[in-house]
Amino acid sequence: MAIRGVTDEDLKRVLSENLTPSDSIKTPERLFGREKTLTTIDRAFSSPGRQIFIYGDRGVGKTSLALTTAYLHTGVENLPIYAMCGKTNNFAQTIQAIGNALVPVEERMEKAASGGRFNFSLPGGLGGVGLSGGTKGSTNIPAPQSLTEALDIVRYVASKRKSTTIIIVDELERIDSTAEREKFAEFMLEYSRTER
Repeated sequence: MAIRGVTDEDLKRVLSENLTPSDSIKTPERLFGREKTLTTIDRAFSSPGRQIFIYGDRGVGKTSLALTTAYLHTGVENLPIYAMCGKTNNFAQTIQAIGNALVPVEERMEKAASGGRFNFSLPGGLGGVGLSGGTKGSTNIPAPQSLTEALDIVRYVASKRKSTTIIIVDELERIDSTAEREKFAEFMLEYSRTER
């Protein structure tokens, strides 16, 4: 079935620009029925060290609400940091992912560094001197080993970014371990206490 005067390519372009059912919403004009919640979150962001908790059933738009409010408060020059949790995630891995948001993916994925070499040779076998550089290694923020290190990583991230830093930790409820979820609670309590 075709629409007269519309090519398949035109239809695909229009659909991809206007219908994104598998993608989270990131702008308020596409987030319907959440004006009151957006206002509440906006007011909460005006207090330093505040955390916003968005909860509800799966599929109701929690991620879209979080991303929309984050984009409204950070702008395009300082995008929010997004960390996704899964069943096997732990606290340290999530904080490490937040820290690694500062490091370009290419730098995190490259092979480890190799050292430079010192060469000695001259034309005709009479000797000489040379130096060859090593290869660049990968960069990775280490996983924190303590609450203090976790706080340091988040403070470091905030210090390296322009203006407001918003971190979204999504799907926290999927972490199976109660002990790991409790570490998040302890972290948030300590962060809000020290970052006023």
